[in-house]
Amino acid sequence: LWFLGDGDTHGSYDGSTTYLARHGQLQDLLWIFHKHGLPSAMQVYLFNGDIADRGQYAVEIFTLVLGFMVACPGSVHVNRGNHEDEMMNHGPVGGFYNECLAKYGRNEGGQLYDAMRRIYSLLPLATVLDRSVFVVHGGLSRCP
Repeated sequence: LWFLGDGDTHGSYDGSTTYLARHGQLQDLLWIFHKHGLPSAMQVYLFNGDIADRGQYAVEIFTLVLGFMVACPGSVHVNRGNHEDEMMNHGPVGGFYNECLAKYGRNEGGQLYDAMRRIYSLLPLATVLDRSVFVVHGGLSRCP
């Protein structure tokens, strides 16, 4: 299991390597996939939130992640972070809404953002690994 979260720490979990990648950097994600393999039944990845609003390629990262979730179920898991939230996406520290509009225009970009907003509500807040490790993003939205 490869764990992708917020930070740049290395460690290990149950004999496998754990890597925490920088927030939503497409080049980092592509390097990890190149170095360690694409998501598959044997190569499982957990993204610990904050894909949105991080870097200028959040749309592309979501596309890759959601594509692997459909193409190879069980190979990619995503926890919801505080930036997978409508209030954060429109706020001064966010920008995912504006990224959608800038890349796809007001109509299609708005529709894309609305679809992503609905996906946010489907993401779990936490994951438990092997009944012993509780993984949750450190920041949750203050909004209900």
